[in-house]
Amino acid sequence: MYAGSGTPAPLQAVPAAYGFAEKGLTTYADSVRTDGTARIEEAKKLLAGVPADVKAKEISLVVPQQAETQQLGVGIKDAADRIGLKFKLDVVPATGYSNYLYDPATRGDTDLLYTQFWPNIANPLDWLGITAVTGGSFNQSGYDGIDALYAEAVATKDESARAELVVQMERKLHDEMNPMFSGLQLTNDVWLGNRITGAPASFAFVYYPWAAHLGGTGK
Repeated sequence: MYAGSGTPAPLQAVPAAYGFAEKGLTTYADSVRTDGTARIEEAKKLLAGVPADVKAKEISLVVPQQAETQQLGVGIKDAADRIGLKFKLDVVPATGYSNYLYDPATRGDTDLLYTQFWPNIANPLDWLGITAVTGGSFNQSGYDGIDALYAEAVATKDESARAELVVQMERKLHDEMNPMFSGLQLTNDVWLGNRITGAPASFAFVYYPWAAHLGGTGK
């Protein structure tokens, strides 16, 4: 689907955002990492004790109308069908998909949304503050399960203690699978020739005046 550029993401935060908690988050990520292989039979066992009326409730997913996102949506629906869930996949025009992320009226009672997210800075508290804390712009479900831990971490001066709180938050998010599902980590490739300098090998073009640093090499 992603031509080898995507790998399973064990945590909701990606390594580029680990920052001061890199050691603890890497250790925890390694302990829950998978190869991405579907575990259909294990999933069926987990659902075996779920009441029939609960399993009969429809789960809806909306994805934008792009080749890779449609394939991802179809793959998720196929897995849901195979384990016995009632699943509805909606594919909407890519030009209007952002309305589902930011407009509650458009989103309605949709259960799951597709999103690609990236770290702004190498600080896990920035990532968590946007995606998993009350008021975060990408916390559309209103999840509040780590609010207290997040407030404590922000107020903690000692870096080691703060890092441990971050690991606790990621562990809770992983166990609860809220408010995001860990998905795929995608890489962004940058081609650099020998006639230009200053091009950033990062996603900085979204929010930073990177072109101000461009220059020539005289070749």
